[in-house]
Amino acid sequence: MDIVRNDSVFSNGVFHMQIYKYFTSAALALLIYSYLLTFEKEKIYVWKQAKTLPFYIFLILRYFPLVVFMLGINFRYTVYETPVPAGFSQDLEPSYGILLDRYNCGFSFFRLFLGPVVTATSTVILILRVNAIYNKVKWIMLFMIVMYLGQMAATMFSIYQDSQEFFIDGDGRPASLSNACPPIDELDGTNPNTLLPLVLSAISFDIVIFSLTIIKGIRAKAKGTSTTLLKVLVQGGNIYFMALFSVNSLNALLILLTMDSYLDHGREDSRLWIGSFVGNINVQFTAAITSVIVSYLFLDLREAACRSRRSYSSPSAITATARQWFQVQQCKTEWDSSSCTDIPAENNTKGKQFFGQKTFQDIMGYEDFAVDLQHFDDEDYDAMDEEDDFNLRKGDLEGGV
Repeated sequence: MDIVRNDSVFSNGVFHMQIYKYFTSAALALLIYSYLLTFEKEKIYVWKQAKTLPFYIFLILRYFPLVVFMLGINFRYTVYETPVPAGFSQDLEPSYGILLDRYNCGFSFFRLFLGPVVTATSTVILILRVNAIYNKVKWIMLFMIVMYLGQMAATMFSIYQDSQEFFIDGDGRPASLSNACPPIDELDGTNPNTLLPLVLSAISFDIVIFSLTIIKGIRAKAKGTSTTLLKVLVQGGNIYFMALFSVNSLNALLILLTMDSYLDHGREDSRLWIGSFVGNINVQFTAAITSVIVSYLFLDLREAACRSRRSYSSPSAITATARQWFQVQQCKTEWDSSSCTDIPAENNTKGKQFFGQKTFQDIMGYEDFAVDLQHFDDEDYDAMDEEDDFNLRKGDLEGGV
């Protein structure tokens, strides 16, 4: 049985359905293109490594949006016309409506979970990054946990408030779940500015992450470990954080523009108002972009960590614990020179900077998040010869993290 929407939402409904399909297609194309570009890197530095907790978080972040948009790409609707009945004045115009497939409407409910899931997984990865470069300072960790809980609360509140309109019919009475269809119902009485807490909390989190990372990079630069602003931005991962901030800022601007029309607020205005047909699809598109950006950050950190261990470690010299290996990495990168003081002499050598003991640090993968992202102007990072790179691709790092 299909779901029918009459001409009360037809004027903007068809336009919105086209935008919905365009955004869904664009997001799916972006995700697939990202997978194709990073497939080899993911196979080597994720699937062929030990399965730590961040591994499973990464899988959810990377593949849940793909599933959601694949379910939404085949959304079908039919425009129908109801002619003027015989015997009525021919001056009357026929009415139009939209016929929606019930199963497609049911699948579209998955996209309501896209924002919370991407927020929950991406922020965990960003928190692990900041926690690692600050060498697990307690007040930093507690502060980031509070920020995380606040962002999740704002996200859930916004999604709940926004989705309530899906279950209220035109007379203000509760509507049946079986008759709800989010892609079209979000136009009927839903004001997208209810999503502002979600976006503003994301922007606040991005600012905090960027500030903490840039401060650490500036301190490293003052010690002489970085010579250019580019290195400060790249090694700490600030380029990724700036990209996330830009995406969320544009999303906030679009939501501000998608408020109800002037007419709904008691003012006459004949201009086309973007809020009349956009709805909240931009939130799902932003989630797809966030998934891509944070996935790239995770893959680059994994690659840098594996190459660092390949360059400075010997698989036969597995004598240091995870904590000791992590301290050596902190000392080597000079994020925190104080970490060099309590490393045992037998482990404070490049030949033994490899861990072999399963600890809590192993499970959380702290060492992978503490490395520098050295993509530009770094001879040490690019010093691996073709034979080493060939061995990496053959998967001889399966015993790593």
